[in-house]
Amino acid sequence: MIFATLCASMSGVQAGLPNLNGRPVFAKGDIVANVGLGVGTLSGSSTFGQQIGMEWCVVDGWLDKRASLGIGFSIDNSAFGKYTEFKYGTFNYQYPIYGPSINSNREIWEIKNYGTRNGIGSTWCDVTQDNLAFLVTGSFHFQFIDRLDTYGSLGLGFGLNFRSFRYYGENGFESESNLTSNFRRWSYNDLDHVVWSDGSQDAKTGACFAMSALIGARYYFTEHFAANVEVGMIGGCLTSRGMGSTILGFGVSYKF
Repeated sequence: MIFATLCASMSGVQAGLPNLNGRPVFAKGDIVANVGLGVGTLSGSSTFGQQIGMEWCVVDGWLDKRASLGIGFSIDNSAFGKYTEFKYGTFNYQYPIYGPSINSNREIWEIKNYGTRNGIGSTWCDVTQDNLAFLVTGSFHFQFIDRLDTYGSLGLGFGLNFRSFRYYGENGFESESNLTSNFRRWSYNDLDHVVWSDGSQDAKTGACFAMSALIGARYYFTEHFAANVEVGMIGGCLTSRGMGSTILGFGVSYKF
């Protein structure tokens, strides 16, 4: 439906456009690589993004030789920012207690016993998250004037979330490392074994669905080099906290 709408719109305005001189800026066989930076956010406290990508022109010659289709890929990183959660949960686990032993005239430490920890606790948690999206893209290009390549692009793929956690205000959770006078040594941390009440886990890496939907323009200052700007959902990762995405991007491109 988007493609049909674009074709109908472009065919309606192409009669009033100036003639193009020479070869279209995005013609069959062209390969364009681009790198860019982005700002903005759809959710999360802040977003700063980086992007690399490449696309190939597979069809051209449509709409008075002004329109073409491209396929490609992009890799997008966006700093989702930091959010705060109040959490509570339970823990029930055993931890090893070590002691020295003599083995072949050499002192070693081995497990002598186990201690048990169980209880319930609560804490505040600051979560800092970065998203990385891997996308396959398809794009529709239309050239209004010489040197200017305008396009709309859609992408689908998967993303990875990288999270770090900082706990504070703990109530009921304890940690300890100790070496006693009778040479017994142990360490434990209740937060390493907690089961949160909402069923969530403090996984440092997670997977998610990723997509992009944007419009852009690329202006060629030379035959090969161009500057581009894009607006939309660029490299969006759908996470449990919402969609983390760059919405305004700037970059440079090189056409092979």
